[in-house]
Amino acid sequence: MTVVEKASTVGGAAVVSGGGLCVPCNPVSKAAGIKDIKYAALQYFEEAVGDVDTASPLARRHAYLDNGPRIVEFLQSFGFQFHFSEGYPDYYPNMDGSSTVETEVFDARRLERWQSLLPPPTSLPPIYSHDAATMTQMTTSTEAYLYTMKRVAPLIRRMLEGRS
Repeated sequence: MTVVEKASTVGGAAVVSGGGLCVPCNPVSKAAGIKDIKYAALQYFEEAVGDVDTASPLARRHAYLDNGPRIVEFLQSFGFQFHFSEGYPDYYPNMDGSSTVETEVFDARRLERWQSLLPPPTSLPPIYSHDAATMTQMTTSTEAYLYTMKRVAPLIRRMLEGRS
């Protein structure tokens, strides 16, 4: 396998992002009972991206919708675990046609020699998008504070143990 990176570390923005993938009609969303429709996803792209000539022609959008679910299956075959990102349908929550999956937190030591090629952790412990709304309100109620502590404490422990 060959990995070509522009930066001195691997992963690009994906390694420090939330690990979310906007992939309509994917097997993870289907398993969660989501009934994505390719036509609705095409409408989503049209509304979100619009007509940008050669950057996003119809053929490229079809290729993404046809192959995106296959990529999720391919990654699952290597042990990546995903969950449906409930309540977080990509960056345009008021538009239909999109569904997002997120990677489950995993022990980075499983990457073995590749772990040393990751950028150093500079962000907060990983959280899932469905937790964000409550966590950002942690100072407004006891329930939100306790919810946040229940989610964050194990993540901080994992980081301290070197298991990001």
